[in-house]
Amino acid sequence: MIRTLFLSAVLIGLGAATTWSPEAWAQSSEPQQATTQSFSEQELKTFAVATLEVERINHKLQQKLLDAENPEQEQEIAEEATDEMVSAVEQKGLSVEKYNGMVEAVTSDPTLARQVLIFRQEAK
Repeated sequence: MIRTLFLSAVLIGLGAATTWSPEAWAQSSEPQQATTQSFSEQELKTFAVATLEVERINHKLQQKLLDAENPEQEQEIAEEATDEMVSAVEQKGLSVEKYNGMVEAVTSDPTLARQVLIFRQEAK
């Protein structure tokens, strides 16, 4: 169940890199809402590195999906990508729930988005 929710969030959130990207979040002109969660600098740095890895996997997934010949192959590719994304997030020391919570927080808070953008640029 968590993997399915994670994949859904990733595919929705990362499907269009310009929509998902911290660059877009940081440029949001919407008023900043109070963040109910606060994250340490280290958690934000870890999250930033994890997003880069998830983005890489998502890009690879999109390429593979374009080459899929049937729905069964598409399902197999999606399951493989989900496993890779979960593994990548967990290898960075984050749970899937924590990662998804941070995605929600960063997408609703331009200040957090800018911090994550800076950490992503430093990590590249």
